[in-house]
Amino acid sequence: MTSPGDVILGASLPFHGSTSGTPCSGSFSRWANELAALFLFAIEQINNRADLLPNVTIGYDIRDNCYSETLSLWTAFSLASTSEKPQEDVQFPKISPPNNGSLLCIIGTQTSSTTIPTAQAASLYRVPVISPFATSNELSDKRRFPYFLRTVPPDSLQATAIADILLRFGWNCPDNAIVHDNMCQQCPEGEWPEDSFTACRVIIPTPPSWSEPTVIAILILSAFGLVLSLLAAFGIYYYRGHVLIKAASRELSIINILGLTLAFLAPFPLLVPPTAVSCRASEIIVALCFTLTYAPTLLKVNRIYRIFNAGKKSNKRPRYIGPKVQLIFALGIVALTVVVAMAGTIANPTLPAKLYFYPRRNYIEVFCQFGNGFLASLVSNLLLVLACCYYAFKARKVPSNYNESKFIAISVYSTLVFGMAAVPVYITAATVLQKVATLCVAILLNAFLTLFCVYLPKLYAIQLARDVQVSEWKVRDDVTGTTAVSSASSTIKVQPVSDNYRK
Repeated sequence: MTSPGDVILGASLPFHGSTSGTPCSGSFSRWANELAALFLFAIEQINNRADLLPNVTIGYDIRDNCYSETLSLWTAFSLASTSEKPQEDVQFPKISPPNNGSLLCIIGTQTSSTTIPTAQAASLYRVPVISPFATSNELSDKRRFPYFLRTVPPDSLQATAIADILLRFGWNCPDNAIVHDNMCQQCPEGEWPEDSFTACRVIIPTPPSWSEPTVIAILILSAFGLVLSLLAAFGIYYYRGHVLIKAASRELSIINILGLTLAFLAPFPLLVPPTAVSCRASEIIVALCFTLTYAPTLLKVNRIYRIFNAGKKSNKRPRYIGPKVQLIFALGIVALTVVVAMAGTIANPTLPAKLYFYPRRNYIEVFCQFGNGFLASLVSNLLLVLACCYYAFKARKVPSNYNESKFIAISVYSTLVFGMAAVPVYITAATVLQKVATLCVAILLNAFLTLFCVYLPKLYAIQLARDVQVSEWKVRDDVTGTTAVSSASSTIKVQPVSDNYRK
C-alpha cells in the first residue's frame, strides 16, 4: 500500500505468516491489517489539519515482511534506498526509485528478531527505524544501531519496572524469581529472593518447634513414661525377693526396663535441631531401645514355652533356662545389635536432610533422614518381634494365672500393628512434624503397652492381696541315679509386701 507525499513514512508489517519454510504462505493477519488501518488513520488526521505540518503532505509506503527475517531485511533495503539523504562514506544503489517521495523513516517491525536486520539495513542509508514492539536489549547498543528508536521500554527496564510495581503494591512475580542481569531469573532450590528481588538468599531450614502442641504432648508423654519406668525399675529391685518378681526373671526384667527407659528418651534427640551427632544418636537409640525391650522378652516367652512344653513330655528340666544363662543370651543379642547399628552408622549414617515443598515457598524443613545402614538394625529388631509373636502364640495354652506370655503377646502384637501403621505414614508424611511425631508416638505407645501389660500389673498385685498360681520345679535323684524334675502348681494368697520379700 502506497500513497505519494512530500515525505514518505515507510512501514514493515506482517500481513502474512510463513509456513513450512515458504515465505508469505500463511493466512492473512487481521492484527497487521488493524495496525495498517491505525497507521493510515493517523497520517490522514495529520494531513487534514492546517496547524500540524502546514504545506507538507505525508505519504506512506507499507510493505509485508511475512514474519521473516530475510524479507524484513529486503523490505528495509527497498524502503531505505528511496531516501534522498546523502551518504558520507559509501554510495549504495537505489533498489526502489523515489517515485512517491523521499523516505523519512521506517515504522516496524513486530518482533526483535525482524527489527534487528531492518535497523542494520536502514542504518546504511541513515534512515531511522522506529519500533513499537521490539524490546531486545541488543537494540540498545547505539554503536550498532545508531538510527534505531522505539516507543516501548527494553527488556531490562521492563523487568525492573515489573519488580518495582510488584514491590509497590505488594503483588506476587513469578514465585522464587529475581531480576538478575536485566532478566527475570528463578532462584536455585533452597534459596529465596531478598526483599529487593535483586539477589537470592539461602533459606534457613526450620526444625520441629517445641512450642507446637504435638511436640509438647510427645514431651509430656515421654516424661510420664520415664517416671513410670523408674518406678517400675525401683519396684522390681525393691521387691526382688517376691515370688512374682522371681517368676518374671529379675535379670531380664531389668534389661527390659532399661530398653523402655531408652524408648522414652528416644523422642528428645529426634526433636532437637538435627545435627550429624543428634541424627546418629537417634539411629542408635531407636535401634537399641527395641533390642533391649524385645531380646529379654523373647527369652522370657521362650523360657515359659519350653518349661511347660517339656513338662508335658518328661520330668527333665529344660536346658538354658537359668537366670545367668538367660542374662548372657540377652546381653549377647544386645551386643550383636550394637555392632550392627554401629556398622550401619559408619557405612551409611543417618544425617540431616532438607524437606522441600512444591510449589516452592520461603520455607524448608530439616530432619534426620535414616540412612540405608539403619535397615540392618531394623530388620534384626523385626526378627526379634516376630520371634516373640511366634513363642507367645505357642505358649497361649499354658496356665492362665501363671502365664506372662499372654501379656507379652498383647505387647508384641500391638507393636506389629503400630509398625505397619507407622511406616507408610512416616514415608508419605508431607511435613517433618508428621514424620517425627509418627515415629515418636509409635515408640512411646509400644513402651507404654509393655509397661502396662507386663510390669505394672505385677507391682499392683504385690501391693494388694491377690490369688495367683505359682509353679515350683523340684529336682530329685531316683534310684537309678538319674536326675528327674517335676513341677507342682498351687494357688497362694499374695499378701501386702513385708520385709521378707525385699531380701
